[in-house]
Amino acid sequence: MTVTKDFQASVAGKLTKLFNCVFHSIMLHPTWGQMENAYGDLKILDGQFTDYDRFIRLHNLPEDDNDVKHLFVIKKLLENEIKIINDILPKGKKRPQLCSILECISESITKYYDNDCPAVVGEYRPGNPIYSPIVDLAITPSVRVQQNGKTYSIGIYPLSNGPVIFEALSKIKLIKRLKRDFQTIARHNLRSAGLECRRDDINIRPLCLFTVEIENQTNKKYMMGDFLNSLMLAKYPVVLVPHSKLSQCLELVKTTRIIFEIKRVDVYDLLRKVMVLSIPQFRSIVDNLLIENQLERLGIVDFR
Repeated sequence: MTVTKDFQASVAGKLTKLFNCVFHSIMLHPTWGQMENAYGDLKILDGQFTDYDRFIRLHNLPEDDNDVKHLFVIKKLLENEIKIINDILPKGKKRPQLCSILECISESITKYYDNDCPAVVGEYRPGNPIYSPIVDLAITPSVRVQQNGKTYSIGIYPLSNGPVIFEALSKIKLIKRLKRDFQTIARHNLRSAGLECRRDDINIRPLCLFTVEIENQTNKKYMMGDFLNSLMLAKYPVVLVPHSKLSQCLELVKTTRIIFEIKRVDVYDLLRKVMVLSIPQFRSIVDNLLIENQLERLGIVDFR
């Protein structure tokens, strides 16, 4: 393995441990049992939901903002999503099982189908896969299609209520913290390069919560591919570069601004929504969360 792949594997393993640790702690809270008693038989209404708050109101769930409520709802949504996936898969296809509510998967595969559409409901059946992008790291609910086999992002299947699932995950305090810390540094990086910040969610049907592309090259064509891949797949797209290459990566964003100003081809507005971090900046953010939860720091300390 290269040092980049070693680092990638370390991030995947340590972040997955972090999610498991925090979610296990949430499920041990006394109010988890109260949610189970009150809403254990919750039946999710037919149809497609894109707004989390509306979903909560329609299902008469508590409207208070706490991790127990959010995680309980996420678990129910994912269980229902697995049922929908199994219903739409053709006969003979292996049926997935939910593996983790949130996992960091290295070399994660997702799929687009030739009949993808905004609404995966009713008589919908997945068509032929037309594009199967692989990202370096995907933070996403995971499934397993074989006993003790490899885990995959739930995004390898068409998702009925994906927007609500990822919005609910975004309500968890740990995820809020991770997103906030990434955004704070990414905005600083843009401003230091004389670029304007723009951070609103444009992907209304993400297949992952976060994607992290690690780019060692300074070739702008390859960098552009990482930016676009992350934007297409994630609610929160991230691109990582070594510290020595951060300025070159930001130059790509600056180039698209100049192209927009001269030609009115607006790739700039897209690219500045990606959170660009250096490896040391990313490491510092993740290490702080690991230490706070009494877990080991990221390895491969020489990769900077």
